Amino acid sequence: MTQESFVKMFAKLCVAFSKEYSPEQCDIYYDELKHLTDREVSLSMRKCVQSCRFFPTVADILDSIPKSIHEPKKLEAGNGVPMPDHVKEMIKTIGRKI
Repeated sequence: MTQESFVKMFAKLCVAFSKEYSPEQCDIYYDELKHLTDREVSLSMRKCVQSCRFFPTVADILDSIPKSIHEPKKLEAGNGVPMPDHVKEMIKTIGRKI
């Protein structure tokens, strides 16, 4: 995420909460959230606007990131890629040696 895109999102967040925009506060928030994507921050701030009674802290914004975005999907049994036959054979061979 670029600082320019974050400043725009942060300014909108300030408007939503009737809070005066502070460049210093924006810099602090950006430093803590710059590792995120625009999409993550945008969705998180939107959720904060919908659910927070007060201006969100950095922790509120991080807690509001949809888990489906930043957590890797777990493979369920049967949904993965089939194991190649040569790998199955190697596993059997190793198992016999142990």
